[in-house]
Amino acid sequence: MLTLADGLESARETNGRRLTRTFPGTDLAPGKGTLDGVFRIRALDTTPPGTYESTLEIQYGGDLNLKDNSFTLPVTVVVPEPVADKRALTIYQENVPEACPGQSVRVLLRFVSPVGQPVNPGIITQRFTTPTGFVFTGRPTYTYPDTVQGAITGELDHELYDSGRTLAIRDNPHLNTTDTDAGTLVYSLGLRAEPGASPGLASDGSASIGRRSPVQILAKVSGTAAEPTLRIVQTRLDQSRVRPGQQWTYPAVFTLTTTGRTRIGSADIIFTAPEGLWFTENRVMAWREGATDEDKLTGQRSNGNRTLTLKGAALDLDGGKWAVLYPEMEIESDAATGAVRVGIRIGTPPIATGNATVTIEA
Repeated sequence: MLTLADGLESARETNGRRLTRTFPGTDLAPGKGTLDGVFRIRALDTTPPGTYESTLEIQYGGDLNLKDNSFTLPVTVVVPEPVADKRALTIYQENVPEACPGQSVRVLLRFVSPVGQPVNPGIITQRFTTPTGFVFTGRPTYTYPDTVQGAITGELDHELYDSGRTLAIRDNPHLNTTDTDAGTLVYSLGLRAEPGASPGLASDGSASIGRRSPVQILAKVSGTAAEPTLRIVQTRLDQSRVRPGQQWTYPAVFTLTTTGRTRIGSADIIFTAPEGLWFTENRVMAWREGATDEDKLTGQRSNGNRTLTLKGAALDLDGGKWAVLYPEMEIESDAATGAVRVGIRIGTPPIATGNATVTIEA
């Protein structure tokens, strides 16, 4: 039984200043074995610094005489470290990311404070610029990897400027103020090497945290961009059977998957329809991997509405990612029955072609 001195209380229990631990059914031989009783306590906000003596009483079995089993446990309350602002932070770049043109990587920045000092600057503007040859991409995230609750992570509110070369974050890079931000703080920022970036190490990126002196950011462009590769497969075959006169249908559904590590940004896309079918809109609907809603790619019809051309359509596919494209079509009322093909061509010059088989039934 631990009786805490005035100014101290239990950190996790509701029994105030008198805490207990029990070990039922445990026997200890003389001079052998140990029992560990852990008591988590805290000092009240009003407790002055100093040493406070608490009393520990140990009762063996049914023995009610605690006089010979009492011990004094001193607890020292120290003056807390003053809460500092962002100028107390030391920021390290943990890795030097390396990418070929068109590839995406992440740069890691670690925030630390001296000797675990609390840092709580409040919501401040943090401005990051990329090294030459790179742009920011994706969502920046934060992680507190060393807390007693394990790693705590989340996304950072951000905005992009200068075509992705500048990243602005408005957040509070706090440290050591609670159990959930103890230790260090790590920012993870996505970078993409631009398609025409020259190989080499660039060291002109920076991280400016409020009024703190900027920190240098480095990244390396390696080699040259590999040719983009793309696989086209017809999917949703259950929609590929149509009837003459049918309108507002999507019989040709194409799934595009990048098969290399090179990102495919914008590309010309041309759809062609056979006799008996034509495109009903100057657009194609798209659904990208990881998206929460479909997108619309705008184009222009020609050749009696049997050709649909999308100039510089934003595919925006990183390596290994997919997108589904589905143009809206109509079947002519006098269309001949049988199997026909709707074609697709990606890129100028083409990097991939494909087709979807559509069956016109009587």
